[in-house]
Amino acid sequence: MALRLLDITDEHLIRISFPVKERDAVLADLVGLMVAAQPFEEKDAVLKRFKEREEVMSTAIGYSLAIPHIVSDRIEAPVLAIGIDKEGIPFDASSGPVKLVFMFVGPAQKREPYLEALVRVSKLLKVERNRDALISAASPEQVMSIIRELD
Repeated sequence: MALRLLDITDEHLIRISFPVKERDAVLADLVGLMVAAQPFEEKDAVLKRFKEREEVMSTAIGYSLAIPHIVSDRIEAPVLAIGIDKEGIPFDASSGPVKLVFMFVGPAQKREPYLEALVRVSKLLKVERNRDALISAASPEQVMSIIRELD
């Protein structure tokens, strides 16, 4: 059976609007949600790896979207945190402000489900009306409802 995004995220892993419109603050917030929901590593260690990943190459891919992702040998299944900010967050000067952040941690030992999840998000968010629907969501529950419809 194919992995669905609903299998790797829930309302507790979704943040609508960020008080600090800055990349590292957003990464820290989403990592905090992940580690609180599934304590697999220390928050600071996970955040450091996400920041290092962004320094190597930004995960902002255009279309108001960033997909930060890392692997961990301390997690059994992929986890997805979602951040949405209608105003946008400067992630990378070349891509413009990011309004959707889909943050993944995948298991180092089983990369197929993690890679499958990245592909599913890419396909889902390639469609402008899907991005617009998510950006317009007013609550984590509404985000989950939209994902349920689209995935």
